[in-house]
Amino acid sequence: MPKIKVDAVVKQRLFYRFSIIKIRFIFFFNKQLASKIADELIEDIECNFKKYFLCKVKTPKE
Repeated sequence: MPKIKVDAVVKQRLFYRFSIIKIRFIFFFNKQLASKIADELIEDIECNFKKYFLCKVKTPKE
């Protein structure tokens, strides 16, 4: 797996984690907005699940 693809996967996972934190924060103030953002995030994860979560990162052989 090329290094560029591995970096993209790691960045996307971080994006999902930050999105979940953002949803939790917004939930305290506006539950409808948090629900809308969560639905969008779920759709994105459904579309890209295999691409971002099922790939395996191989360590280079020395």
